[in-house]
Amino acid sequence: MIQENLLSVSWFRPELVLTAGIMLMFLLDLFWKKSPSRVLILTLAALLVLGVAAVFLSAQPAEPRVLFNGMIASDPFATFFKWLFLSAAALTVLIAARSSEFGPDEIGVFYPLLFSIVLGMCLMASTTDLLMMYLAVELVSLVSYAMAGYRKGDRKAGEAALKYVIYGGVASGVMLFGMSYLFGITGTTSLPTMMAKLQPMITSPLAIAGLGMMFAGLLYKLAVFPFHF
Repeated sequence: MIQENLLSVSWFRPELVLTAGIMLMFLLDLFWKKSPSRVLILTLAALLVLGVAAVFLSAQPAEPRVLFNGMIASDPFATFFKWLFLSAAALTVLIAARSSEFGPDEIGVFYPLLFSIVLGMCLMASTTDLLMMYLAVELVSLVSYAMAGYRKGDRKAGEAALKYVIYGGVASGVMLFGMSYLFGITGTTSLPTMMAKLQPMITSPLAIAGLGMMFAGLLYKLAVFPFHF
């Protein structure tokens, strides 16, 4: 098992680069706190992190592979969305660097928060296990709460963050409750195995309740109609 996990690391390099980039950006924010070229340095560092992650992603083998004992997978589907997330992050970095919404003192924390969301979305795209899916969704959600209220002096931003936290907490509870039903009737958290076991009992009340609550919480976090209300 240990050897298999070590082999999985070589397929997990883009996510490892993002994780290291999060810590690196926080450190750079401390070291260059009073530098007049602070925004330029941090922006170049952020683009460098995304560039290195893209290089490792381009070197990713094409054949599908299950990693870390079935928790996530590396396949063309996940790779496509990882390219999409990295491209969107690079565009966001370029826009934020020139935006008047972020002052020099705020931009250094914005980039690692952005990388955290990208990391969570990469895990969401490649997850094959219910527990990893929940952790990836919550990683994106928790950082999104902070980013909703990122402008400290803005009352609307503070109100939005507070409402997001409250409703997001309720949605997480509903989603977990539904997941517990699905785990109870299938006895597994592996998504492929769970879907196979659910097919004969898809019309049972517990399966309907579990799927309904899980998707209600998940669709709220994705702001899908009509759960965006």
